[in-house]
Amino acid sequence: MNPAARALAVASILHAAASGSAFDEPGDIPSSSEAPSGLVSGREDLREGSFFPSFSRADFHGSLWSRYRIRATADETDQDFSQDLSLELGDPARHRVTFAFLGEWSLDLDGVDGSSALSQIEDTFDSPANGRLLRAHADVHRLGSVERVRLGRQEHALLPEVPLFDGIDAASSPLSPWKVRLRAFGGVPSHLYESSPSGDSLYGAGIEAEPCEGTWAALTYAHIEDDPLLTDERDDFLVFDARQRVLRPLTVSGRLTALEGELRDLLLRAFAADAESGWSGQVSYFALLRTERRRVTEIDPFYEVLLEERPYHDARVLVTKDLGGQFSLTGEIAIRELENEGDEGTFNREFRRYSIGPDVHDWPLDGLSLSLTAEAWESDEKRVRTLGAAAAQEIGEDLRIEVGTEYSLFKFDPALGDEREDVRSVYVRGGYDVDESLTADVRLEIDDDDRDTYRTLRVGLLWRF
Repeated sequence: MNPAARALAVASILHAAASGSAFDEPGDIPSSSEAPSGLVSGREDLREGSFFPSFSRADFHGSLWSRYRIRATADETDQDFSQDLSLELGDPARHRVTFAFLGEWSLDLDGVDGSSALSQIEDTFDSPANGRLLRAHADVHRLGSVERVRLGRQEHALLPEVPLFDGIDAASSPLSPWKVRLRAFGGVPSHLYESSPSGDSLYGAGIEAEPCEGTWAALTYAHIEDDPLLTDERDDFLVFDARQRVLRPLTVSGRLTALEGELRDLLLRAFAADAESGWSGQVSYFALLRTERRRVTEIDPFYEVLLEERPYHDARVLVTKDLGGQFSLTGEIAIRELENEGDEGTFNREFRRYSIGPDVHDWPLDGLSLSLTAEAWESDEKRVRTLGAAAAQEIGEDLRIEVGTEYSLFKFDPALGDEREDVRSVYVRGGYDVDESLTADVRLEIDDDDRDTYRTLRVGLLWRF
């Protein structure tokens, strides 16, 4: 795959990871993957000795998400249609065998034009229509000392980055009062935008434990081999995860990774909420401890866009105070600093953001939410003071409408694979529940910066069955 295609692939990956808005995304397709410590061991409804399950219609469910998108600048337009199909068969708590599937299909309505400024990864293929298999696996549950075996295309919950692979993942039943579980996995990495997986492999093992209620920890090792054009990459990846509930209102967690025997990054988080006092908040800290260069795609899928990424520290604090009635106050601090100021460049910036603002719920109308945010952005070259605002109205039980505006000093555009500065965004979003199984969604977003104005209209329809 050529460098331009790789860059667009990264843009698509980052876009998929981007956070949503106050509305739930219709495209949040339910996942059949368990949480790291969530392997199910429920009641067995099958007759003793029976292995193959008997499914009913109630055991089959899924969703079909169809969406149309048009993007435009002053000179160009791009139109696309896409569909995601999610299927799940069986209940892990009752069935010995369960199945899951997730696939997506896209169609470029303007034809294939990889030279456009609005091009994305799908525009680099020979055909305007393309399909991708994101998940297709069978799970076999409760095989004596083995709690679950997963076969097929899958993710690994304890590996960060993009660990999609075709293979097997097995987890043992609890082996001690500390609920110690062993895991082993192996297969071939699935690079959705690479023509051939020849020479690629992934395998590893892990151990996790829950010594007491509210305490969980896991250690995972993975060896990954990637054989892209003109190179041959091999990496050993080690991940340590831990989570601890401190009393009832506070939970802390952390993740430490190592690459080729050297520490790579550290992530710490804490969340607390006290309903009686009305205080809630979360704190996070991330540190990239070493310069990131080319690695296997699973560990560093962003290299073709970011190139080298130098060490940095990112700290964020978000606090909300319930003021009683319909009013609350939210404040946030976000600070991103490079270990060496001279390393700053595109996609790797230093900045400080401070914000505070009130939120009002069910006032002056029932179902109406209002928020106002005063922000201060600071970098070495700029000082910006700005306001953001949003209003969301629920009309009956089925219709939701939101309008708002926000500012970003630096904003990554997932469609263009580029970073833009001084971006003012205005949006209108609406969601309508046609019935219990059908939801329609419309979004209009306008981004304006010093280079151009980008307009995006999205229309979606989600059918759950």
